[in-house]
Amino acid sequence: MKFLPFIVSIVVLTSCNFSGIKENDTTAEKVDEKSKIIVDSLLLDEGIHIKFLKHGTGDSLRKSDVVMINYSCRLKDGQVFDTNEKIGKPIPFMVGWLMQTKGWDLAFEHLRIGDEVEIYLPAEMARGKAGIQGLVPPNAENWLTISIDSKRQADMNIDGVEVFVFEREPKAKKVKKGDEIILDYLAYAESKPRYSSSFENGAAFNFKVGSGSNLPGLNMALENSYYNDMLWVLIPPKHAFGTKGSLNNVKPNEFVLFDLLISEKDRD
Repeated sequence: MKFLPFIVSIVVLTSCNFSGIKENDTTAEKVDEKSKIIVDSLLLDEGIHIKFLKHGTGDSLRKSDVVMINYSCRLKDGQVFDTNEKIGKPIPFMVGWLMQTKGWDLAFEHLRIGDEVEIYLPAEMARGKAGIQGLVPPNAENWLTISIDSKRQADMNIDGVEVFVFEREPKAKKVKKGDEIILDYLAYAESKPRYSSSFENGAAFNFKVGSGSNLPGLNMALENSYYNDMLWVLIPPKHAFGTKGSLNNVKPNEFVLFDLLISEKDRD
């Protein structure tokens, strides 16, 4: 079974020891706003504590940057509940789109390419009251270990529609205008992350390519894709819902993001 690029199999590992951040540590220094010098430890207003294990020399991160990361998330007792370790390679993360939790995005605003950090997230900046059933208890603090491996450039830019292809099969068949396809998807708006999902709806979406969709940017991306592609499509307002927005999900003049897996309609 395939998964969308950002969905990593949750791996529960045995307890392990992490050095660095302590839950009651309040000695962290902040960034000097005048000099913009990054010190070895930052304590943000939201209670997020960032400890720099290694300072990168690459660009500072901005909203909508796609970066390849290695990461591990653990609870107070040391139990790791989420990691890319068993995948064996970095995974993509888009900054500022709530792909994980609010605490992740706030912390990433202070990072750059090449950084290796340990991050403490108070519960309200992590999984909050809900937690994750069977994995993360309600109101649990999180500790993260993250390395920013590299920045990922779009594979295609079609009049401002950025397409990131994370998996493509050899000799895959190209999608053509008029094809009836199946999309497994997650849809994000800038103000409302994950406003729609084929997983929550309980079924993938049947879509006819070039069929007069009110999302021309999605058609533009699909007409340049291949079957079984796993990709992200970042669509600017003029090729999304424009000045009108969409119901209560997308505000006027907002970017939208789709996390997609393309399949043929006759799949099992």
